[in-house]
Amino acid sequence: MQRERRSTREVRSALLAAAAERFAKHGVARTTTKEIAEAAGVAETALFRHFGSKTELFREAVVAPFARFA
Repeated sequence: MQRERRSTREVRSALLAAAAERFAKHGVARTTTKEIAEAAGVAETALFRHFGSKTELFREAVVAPFARFA
């Protein structure tokens, strides 16, 4: 069975949601990019294409929403 291709926006949103959940639950140091990608249902390379690094993903998933809230 072939999966339907998701839009760039959907992949990015899935990665951000998975990262935020994993970072909150396990902390940044104990969360791997592979775990985040698997939770989002994408290849790990997609994470790096969208965010470049785990640090940048953390900024986008945790720091930026907090800054907007504050």
